Amino acid sequence: MLDMYIQVSRVMRLATRMDKDQSLLKNSEGYNNLKVLGAVLFNKLDPSLRDKLMKRGVSMSLNTNVGFDTEYIQEGSITNTLVSAQLAVNSRVLLKIPFNVPYEFASVNSLKGGRHEFSMISKKVDYESILTNLRTRMDFLRLLKYGVSDYSLGHIITTLKERGYPYSVSLERGFITFAFPRTAVRT
Repeated sequence: MLDMYIQVSRVMRLATRMDKDQSLLKNSEGYNNLKVLGAVLFNKLDPSLRDKLMKRGVSMSLNTNVGFDTEYIQEGSITNTLVSAQLAVNSRVLLKIPFNVPYEFASVNSLKGGRHEFSMISKKVDYESILTNLRTRMDFLRLLKYGVSDYSLGHIITTLKERGYPYSVSLERGFITFAFPRTAVRT
């Protein structure tokens, strides 16, 4: 535990120094040390924390609907003649954008990917302040690691909502899915 504390302190000192001194370029030794220490620290974190610190990407899928219809005329008791056949196709784009859900105390089943949140209540320990402190540190680490990616994704979400696109939200997975208008039916 002491080793992890020392590594966290080193990462925070380097990050603060790099934030104050813009002359530390991305190819500098300080920056490379920060990346290595960050990776070591990240691998030592609890899976529930690692899950919240991972960068998730935007995914786009094309949802296609196809319909097929035929009409026959009965010519006898056994035979039919095909009169018409029709194929109809339309599609729509679904855009799945991740958003940051505030961290809650949880355990993660790393084999199945399930997450079990639990509440911590104690008169002796102020878990709310610990949780607030953890969230602040995680936001800082995400900013260091991914830059303004979270802000940019939030801006995209806000813009699409303002434009009135229908959407569904999955809070437990931290995704919002926008459905764009369907194409005209082609026959």
